[in-house]
Amino acid sequence: MILADHCVFGSTIRHLQAAGFQVRRSLEFIRPDATDEQVLACAIEHDLILLTNDRGFSNITFYPPGQHAGLIILRISAQSQTDVHNTLIELLHNHDREDLRHKLAVVSQRKYRLRA
Repeated sequence: MILADHCVFGSTIRHLQAAGFQVRRSLEFIRPDATDEQVLACAIEHDLILLTNDRGFSNITFYPPGQHAGLIILRISAQSQTDVHNTLIELLHNHDREDLRHKLAVVSQRKYRLRA
């Protein structure tokens, strides 16, 4: 299951749900003004992969992959939504939940990369 950070586009959440993925919104658990640390702590507490548009999470010094259930960062804009959504679905079809555990995935228009 995936936890969508408050900055994730609604269209991204709907796209994932339409593809059959279970997505929970961070607002179901924490306040919209929660810090990045609180958002990640929520994902860890509920053993969810965190999906975010916040590139700050790519700093593995502050957010070491070994300490969470997986983190997916979208490099997305209004113009690139469709391509990024398709690449995100490709990532999730090619890598199951355990493949993504303790990994950082960065998804852009035409590719994704994984980092442990």
